Amino acid sequence: MKFKKLQKNNRGFVALIIVVIIAIVATTIAVSVSLSGLGELAGSYMTLQSHTSFDSADSCIEEALIRLSRNSSYTGGTIVLNNIPCTIIINVAGSNRTITVQSTSTRAVHNIRAEAVLGSAVTLSSWFEIF
Repeated sequence: MKFKKLQKNNRGFVALIIVVIIAIVATTIAVSVSLSGLGELAGSYMTLQSHTSFDSADSCIEEALIRLSRNSSYTGGTIVLNNIPCTIIINVAGSNRTITVQSTSTRAVHNIRAEAVLGSAVTLSSWFEIF
């Protein structure tokens, strides 16, 4: 009779071990999925910051062109568009202007250079991103 009691207790112990193993596997999967989600979230945030910085730099080029059309002696400065600062530097060579812009978002920096010609109107002759 003692043998039957011992065997009954072993079955409960095996069942408990199986439940613990299943719980460990489930927890491991849940943690893995959570960490994967956090990585995706961080990546999405950096992509958003990069796009925001690029859009700001492009807007600063447009702002520099507008200011040049109003004042041909405009040489740049620092402006803030949508809470993102950008620095505008304009180099003069006769009627040609080289506009260099740097925009810095939280963790992303974008630099754009544009060439413009002053005449009866400001004409954009080139635009490219500097890496």
